[in-house]
Amino acid sequence: MSAALNNVRSETAAKIVYPKTAKAAEITPSSVYRQHSKILHTVSCYLVVRKVFENLILPPKEVSESPAGTIPPNNL
Repeated sequence: MSAALNNVRSETAAKIVYPKTAKAAEITPSSVYRQHSKILHTVSCYLVVRKVFENLILPPKEVSESPAGTIPPNNL
């Protein structure tokens, strides 16, 4: 019985196909550019979303407009 079990185990082990390991990514100028453009896109989206939420939560302050050609008063 043990011999039969060992035979089955060895046949099963022979049929197992392991996936090929992934090759190390080659670093090329285009891959660097692509990665940097993804990072820049993510950062710019973050900045836009942050600015929108800041304006929703804290509306921008009212800017006092002075008539054209006059100097606004100095409020210190």
